[in-house]
Amino acid sequence: MLFTAHSLPEKVLGGGDPTTAKRAPRPPAVAARLGLTDWEFAYQSQGLTDDRWWGPPWNPAWTAMSPRASAKVVVDPIGFVCDHVETLYDVDVVFRAYGAGAYFRCSVPKR
Repeated sequence: MLFTAHSLPEKVLGGGDPTTAKRAPRPPAVAARLGLTDWEFAYQSQGLTDDRWWGPPWNPAWTAMSPRASAKVVVDPIGFVCDHVETLYDVDVVFRAYGAGAYFRCSVPKR
């Protein structure tokens, strides 16, 4: 299982944004409740700016899981799902193409 959340620029942390603190306990709690031992957490929808964005990005986490996965990765978006269209686009379009083995240019800038 790959838990994902919408990334934000790291500079918002300095402003006291509570998003990370609210998200942090969710993936381990859900994984424990489901008895999962093979799961990862990563961020999606990083912007194409010069700002540093929260990470790790979803695609390296997914790639790291692939050898352990039995041909399927379940993606559980845990944040910003209902009010950010790009999160839904990532899950419905980008992740589906990535999981099918299609080359898809990700919006995560290389640093």
